Formats: sequence, C-alpha cells, structure tokens
Amino acid sequence: MKSISLTIHEKLSHLSQEQINELCCRYEAGESNKSLIKEFEIDTYNSGLLKLLPPKITSVNCVYCTKPLWVHRSKPSSYSRDPFCPECGHKNSWTCKCDNCKEAERLEQEKRTQKVFGLLKSRFGPPKAKRFLADINNEELIYLSAFVRAADTESSFSDISFHNSSFKLSPNKYFDQEIINFLITASLISMVSIPEYYNETIESESDLDNIDLFICHYTLNVADDRLDETEIWKSLYYPQCGKISEEQLREVWKKIASHECLEYVICMVEDIGINYWYTDKHLEHIREILKNFSVSQFYCMFFSCLKTGTYNQTKNHWSGRETLHKSVVSTLKQSESAISNGWNVRKYSRNRNTTRSTISEVFFNLFLQIDQAGFYECPATFQFKNDNREIPKTDKQEEDKEFRSIKNIVEGFDDLPPFE
Repeated sequence: MKSISLTIHEKLSHLSQEQINELCCRYEAGESNKSLIKEFEIDTYNSGLLKLLPPKITSVNCVYCTKPLWVHRSKPSSYSRDPFCPECGHKNSWTCKCDNCKEAERLEQEKRTQKVFGLLKSRFGPPKAKRFLADINNEELIYLSAFVRAADTESSFSDISFHNSSFKLSPNKYFDQEIINFLITASLISMVSIPEYYNETIESESDLDNIDLFICHYTLNVADDRLDETEIWKSLYYPQCGKISEEQLREVWKKIASHECLEYVICMVEDIGINYWYTDKHLEHIREILKNFSVSQFYCMFFSCLKTGTYNQTKNHWSGRETLHKSVVSTLKQSESAISNGWNVRKYSRNRNTTRSTISEVFFNLFLQIDQAGFYECPATFQFKNDNREIPKTDKQEEDKEFRSIKNIVEGFDDLPPFE
C-alpha cells in the first residue's frame, strides 16, 4: 500500500526529521510547551504548538477508503483525539458526520424503514379489497363517522391524522386505541405512516403493540360505484342513520358510558397526584355499576369514594395504586348498597376537564338522538313508552310528556321527545 506523506509545517522547516521526531516524543511525554518552544526555537505561542506538530499515523485503516488513520498528538494529561482519515475525512467515532457516514446512516435508515413498513403493512396495511359504502353496518358507521369528524382540518380521504385536531375522538386513549383497531380489523381504514422515531424502536411485530395509534396517519378503505372520494368523505361526516336494533344501541351506549366513567376516574386521581394505573378490572367494575346507574351518578359515587380513599391514604399510608383501586371497588360496593336500600343517587354535571368526545356527540346526537340524556340516564334501564305500555318516568322528564321507545325513534316511527 502506498504510504501517505506528512506535510511539515513551515515553522518547523528549520528542524531535521530527527529533531521533529524528538520534539513529538517529548511533547507526548508531557514536557511543557514553553520549554520545547524555547529549546527548538519555534516561532509560536504555548497553546499553538500542538497545531504545528505533524499527526501520528496509526495501524488502523479507514473503513471506507482503507487508508491508515491519523491521530493528532496529545499529552498524557489531556484526552486522546479520535483517529481520522486524511483522504475522506472519516473519524473513528460513533459521532462522525462525514459524507460516507451520512450515506451509510441514510441507507441503514432506509433499510430499517422498509422493514418497519413491512411489519406495519402486515398488521395495519390495506386489505386486498375495499369495503363498499352500502355494506357498512351501523356500528361501523358510528365509529367511522366519529373517526372522520375527530380528524384535523387538513385531513383528507387518503391522509387522516389527529396532530392538529382540537377534538377528542373518545373519552380516553384506551378507547381511542380500541376504536382505531376496530376500524382496521373491519378493513375500513389502513395505516399509511407513523412518526419517524418509531423506526428506531420497532424491531419485531410484538413492538407494534406499543404504538400509539392516535398519532399515526391513515387512509379510508371505502369505495362506492356512484360517489368519488370527496363525496364518500361527506357521507361519512354527515351519516344517514338506518334501522338499528335496540340491543345494538344499548351495547354501544354502554361502551361509551363505561369509558366516560373511566375518563372521570383518570381525571380525578391524576388531579390529586396519583398516576393512573390501567387494569381491565376497573372497566369490569364500571360496567357492572352502569347496569343500574348513569355516568352522572357514577361521578357522584366515585367522588365520594375517592374522597374517603385519599383520607385513608394519609391515615393508613396507602400507595397511590392502592388508593385508586380501593376507590373504584368502593364505588361498586356503594352502588350495590344504593340498590339494596333504594337510595336516590344524585346526578353530577359533567366535569370541566371531561368534555364530550366526538364519539359521544355522534352517537347520542345523530344515531340515538337523545343528546345529554346519554350522560344523565342509565344505558341499561333507560326506556321510553313503547306502544301502549306505561313505564316509570325518569327524574328530568315532566309528567305530561309523551314517552317513546328508542327503537321506534331510530327507525322513524316516532318523533324525538323533548328534554330539558
């Protein structure tokens, strides 16, 4: 291999090669700059001596051009410099930003991106066939309409995101994930991109479980023989409700209500400095409570139980997780006591930090058409008059108002009853 010649600085030109070698060896041995400058009669200041000394050729070759690396001289008391390549400028360091390293990094990033894209495509990618608009059932339409409405203003048919949206898709992030997973499984949407920082963390398909689906980009997978993409978008934004069974309506209502209760739990415990710890048990307890009570009444009972829980946290040295779990369990027990004793549980108003979500507005205003009654009434027991059968009146309904069944309202047989 052809050796690389070192250029001697002009201020050292009066020295022989042996003197330069001696100068370098004594400098690296730790002798003072002042004494070396004086002895070798070098025209420079103390801190400028290092810049005049020729670099040392190492036995390590550059990974790109295979030429020997050079390294600047250093004293024992100072930190050693990174070897560098005089040909391509590469430094033997992970912080190197030479052109070759940048290109290698770009190729590695591109390779990783392709790998991640392949994993995303297999899990969240577009299906083989599009879903026809006429074939979308009512439950799918509820979630898809909320998904479209909650997107930011710059979203379109082929690029839907929530980065700049001021609307909540659902009451909490757990329900967000559930809705998006539901729509992907139903082949109604597919993921088109994720934030770049996820490329560094995704190594296998199991890592996809940790992705926050709410911050990704999506495209609709819906087609229609008569409508173009813009018209399909409008038909989903302004959905036309068809016939829905009362059982299906109640199931969607219970799901929304349970997550509204969970949102209140999260909001209240984090307000007192407790980090929320999610467990399926909390939702199970909440669903059981909602068989007989409304979200509004859950607010009342949980507030009371959390107040007692924080007192016991101080008195009995409970942890935050223990306080949270016992407060939810106490709410369940209080609801059971209210049923057995016939207590009339108060109805709280919606908390200012738990504003209505898009899925709540879409379902209760467009599909069920009862607006705020979805918050103040029990999803399992709330009924209207059906045909000639009389049923009990709810707290906020006047005695002379006419009641109708949910089923008849949605199917168009009855008019919407007024609420205050």
